[in-house]
Amino acid sequence: ARAYDCLSDAVFMLEAKRYGRVPNASYYAVFDALNALLRIHDTFAKTHKGAKASFNDLFIKTSRFPQEANEWLEECFQLRQSGDYDFTQEVTAEQ
Repeated sequence: ARAYDCLSDAVFMLEAKRYGRVPNASYYAVFDALNALLRIHDTFAKTHKGAKASFNDLFIKTSRFPQEANEWLEECFQLRQSGDYDFTQEVTAEQ
């Protein structure tokens, strides 16, 4: 439910052309979905870094997900970081 709520928020902000907040909501949609996936496999992460490491160990290294999924996750994280903390660069609709 949390992932869906964040995704809905991201879509709403995108449609409202509030691009600066879209990466945050999008990332948390992915992060919450990732945590749900980890919980299904009895794995619990307390940090973003821990969740990414567990995902890598359980799903990338075992080829359940392609390497591109890990790269995409990192790109989402970096976009969120930029959107939240880099006040010198604006997020665009294309990003």
